[in-house]
Amino acid sequence: MRVLLFDTFQPDGTRRWALRAAEIVELLPVVRWRRVDGGPAWALGVFERHGELVPLLDLPQILGDVATSPRVGARIALMRITAPSTGGVDTSRGLVGFLLSNTAGLAQIDFASASAYPGFDPSRRTPLGPIAKTPDGFVQLIETEHAFGNAEREALLPACNVEPAP
Repeated sequence: MRVLLFDTFQPDGTRRWALRAAEIVELLPVVRWRRVDGGPAWALGVFERHGELVPLLDLPQILGDVATSPRVGARIALMRITAPSTGGVDTSRGLVGFLLSNTAGLAQIDFASASAYPGFDPSRRTPLGPIAKTPDGFVQLIETEHAFGNAEREALLPACNVEPAP
């Protein structure tokens, strides 16, 4: 599968992660955003894209890593998430921006190969997917559909909470 690679920096070294390239709507440079207080630390705020406000989330912090500081290699991966009230159906407003600390490019990685490790959560309730070994080291796939619980999705996507018209 084709993936976008990004790194996070830890005291014990760099970790490499992957997002499915097919799930990325757009890859943006870091833009100005407005902080919104009252949410979890990983909810950075909102930014404007084509006249609509989009939540901006610190993906490394969701994964338990240190907060991302915008730097030269940082990017925003614009992705869709769905809310349970939509029955898992994408909505036009289901966009979320994930701030990535250091993008490292695109790669073709087979996370389903016999040599890949499935991870420690076989029930797939966390965003941590399988791990593969590449010439550059280990890479772990992020399953963004498992990054949030139902309550978090509903809070991120208030436009998805509207009942469809009869």
